[in-house]
Amino acid sequence: MPKDPYSPVLAGLAEGKRIEMFVGGVWVAATRADALNATAAASMPTTSFRVKPDMAMVAPHEVPYCVRVAPANLSTYYTPVLCVNLAGAAGTTACTWLGNADDLYRLANGLVFLTAADALAAALATNEALKKASV
Repeated sequence: MPKDPYSPVLAGLAEGKRIEMFVGGVWVAATRADALNATAAASMPTTSFRVKPDMAMVAPHEVPYCVRVAPANLSTYYTPVLCVNLAGAAGTTACTWLGNADDLYRLANGLVFLTAADALAAALATNEALKKASV
């Protein structure tokens, strides 16, 4: 029997975890009713909801924790691009996990994220903190 695509969200609700929904290009807090109504009616794609990941504080910003366990071989992961300059540029780079020295370095230094959005949040928050420290 196939697994219900909403099961991670429903399990998160049952465990009392915070649920988020993807609206207007950003993750926002979802009420319990939002999540239950959408899952019951299957009115929103399953990718529109998630259990809020554990977060760390970087400067005044809340960002998702990096991955601490090596991803599956040949899976895609994202790393933040940190660049403090006049424009304050920040971005992400998609990588394929091969278990090589570069991958292991990024993993050991907290630079492996499973989504580009999480890596970008870390890059932006870190860049802001570095700019304030350099003033």
